[in-house]
Amino acid sequence: MIKRHKNKGITLLETLIAIAIFGIITVALFSAISHIYRTYHFTWQAAESIAEARRGIKVILREVRAANIGEDGSFVIEKASATEFIFYSDIDRDGETERVRYFLGTSSSGEQNQECASFSRGGSCSVNFSDFLTGEAEQVQVQVGVEGDLGWPSLEIVDVFVDGTKMDTMCLNEGECSDCPGEWQDITIFDVSEYANDNYLTFIADSSYSVDPICDWQEGNHSIKVKFDLTWIEEGPGQDRDFKKGVIQPQGNNPVEYPSEQEEIVVISHYVENVAAGLQDYIFQYFDKDGQLIENPVQRIEQTQLMEISLLINVDPSKSPEYYRLQTSVQLRNLKKEE
Repeated sequence: MIKRHKNKGITLLETLIAIAIFGIITVALFSAISHIYRTYHFTWQAAESIAEARRGIKVILREVRAANIGEDGSFVIEKASATEFIFYSDIDRDGETERVRYFLGTSSSGEQNQECASFSRGGSCSVNFSDFLTGEAEQVQVQVGVEGDLGWPSLEIVDVFVDGTKMDTMCLNEGECSDCPGEWQDITIFDVSEYANDNYLTFIADSSYSVDPICDWQEGNHSIKVKFDLTWIEEGPGQDRDFKKGVIQPQGNNPVEYPSEQEEIVVISHYVENVAAGLQDYIFQYFDKDGQLIENPVQRIEQTQLMEISLLINVDPSKSPEYYRLQTSVQLRNLKKEE
């Protein structure tokens, strides 16, 4: 008699075990693929960010080497801070000098202009600036120019005050001013940052008794006319990891101006960590002709011969690798003084 073995099918338990094993393998496979993709994407993003920063630094070097006096007569350097550098250079080689600003984050600049006049002998005049800041002031400056019966040095003079504090005496020395010239004279820039914390500034120009109302430029029978050009750099709320470039083309002719509202801003490099996460690391450092670091912001404007640029790049500070630093230096040719 022939025995026949009955074919048993797969049990429910075996089916469930097979499904579980397949599910585990599938999850592990997709997790591995996802990890590989994220790693590749992060590595690619980091490499692209570093390459982007390199390209940006090359542009900065070329433009800074060609820095020159502005079309309006502005000095080569306008501002030199740790995270912002403003200068003048013909960056597009069109024969006109642009105002160029490299900065990190939400830093912005502004400008307001006011004039005043006195029509009495030895008179004074004043102007007020208010609510001009929308963020925290980094630097506030005022450029003052005078015109009037000011051709007698040391006797026909103008004292200039900010919030009751004397800044300087104008037209004090020979050759600085003349009688009724019909143009601004003894143009001087003052740093008034320490007075701007309340977002309100009062400027007074007080002439000596010898200054007579005999001038007719723009307004008849005035003793003095004074122009106040207020400019400021401020940091807006929040942090920004984008390193940016702002360019203003010169406008007008006699006088030439650089209107702040026409600044065109582009991002030069993303993921810049010099200030983020509390690092407070510099982007720009400034050195004099002897290679000494210049700490004073005002002295940097006239004494800088060499500038060091440093960018810390990190796509995600919570992941390795850590910060990648790009660092180089450039000499400002048109500020180099011959020995």
